[in-house]
Amino acid sequence: MADTVPLIPPDQPIDPKRVPILVHSLDRGPVINCILKMTSPIGKLRDSIAARQGIERDAFVLLYDGHLVYDNDTLESLAEYGVDEEEIRAGVRFEMNARQIGGCLS
Repeated sequence: MADTVPLIPPDQPIDPKRVPILVHSLDRGPVINCILKMTSPIGKLRDSIAARQGIERDAFVLLYDGHLVYDNDTLESLAEYGVDEEEIRAGVRFEMNARQIGGCLS
């Protein structure tokens, strides 16, 4: 994401109450833009996405950098996976996948 124009310019301080979020769907649908506080649970983001898309909140999961994100995670707690200042300025990117139920076929 280093080649994209940052949503928060480098000369502007980061407001921890207004972090830009970009949610990319694997079905190549439109990117969902949201604003989230650093301390807000990701469950609030899932609620917002479900309402906007008209789907059940349990019908999808969110991934950050390939890691499953849980409802009680926050942007602060995702720092262990590499959420840093550069990514916050560019917009923290999540991937939205359909929840897989069941196992393999035999």
